[in-house]
Amino acid sequence: MTHNKFLGLRLPASLYDALEAEAQRTRRKVSAVVREAIRNGLQEEKITSAKLSQGASAGDVEATN
Repeated sequence: MTHNKFLGLRLPASLYDALEAEAQRTRRKVSAVVREAIRNGLQEEKITSAKLSQGASAGDVEATN
């Protein structure tokens, strides 16, 4: 049986592969959440800029965000 190291532990290959697959899924989920947060942040910034360019005061914009 092949063993791989994970956090300093020697694990059977099947368990190591399962942990690696779960780590990949977690990385993809985190990346998706970060992309969504960036996209939402950029949208909020555009809305704020649009309101300011239309003559709204900074206080009005802060109250709506």
